[in-house]
Amino acid sequence: MPRCCVPNCVETGGHQFPRDVKLKKLWLKAIRRLKFEPKSGARVCHKHFKESDYEKIGKYSGIENQRKILKKSAIPSIFSWNVKPTSSETPREQRLKARNYRKSLFPGNDSTQSFSDIQPLDDANVSHHVDIADSF
Repeated sequence: MPRCCVPNCVETGGHQFPRDVKLKKLWLKAIRRLKFEPKSGARVCHKHFKESDYEKIGKYSGIENQRKILKKSAIPSIFSWNVKPTSSETPREQRLKARNYRKSLFPGNDSTQSFSDIQPLDDANVSHHVDIADSF
């Protein structure tokens, strides 16, 4: 199965380049490959298209499509170079921030808590006799 021709994408399969020359040029500009002329097997996978780029309802049937059918005017627009980082924090800083937040939710709940305030059980509520024969 052919691989996606978008740089740094390892997906297989996908959509063929359009036959319309103008639309094909827009696709080539979007995927940013220098001196690339797509052959008949060249594909762009579904990860590079928005959900709105697909037909929801079948043109002739009037019911919801079972397969993803790309709109004729769709242009790939989701790429790793377009994704903006959600935060400038490193993953380690994000974990530390989340841990401190969880600790702030329960301020008295730390690992050094003593058990001196726990009351012992009354002997009246505890049964010391276990009859093994009754359990079979």
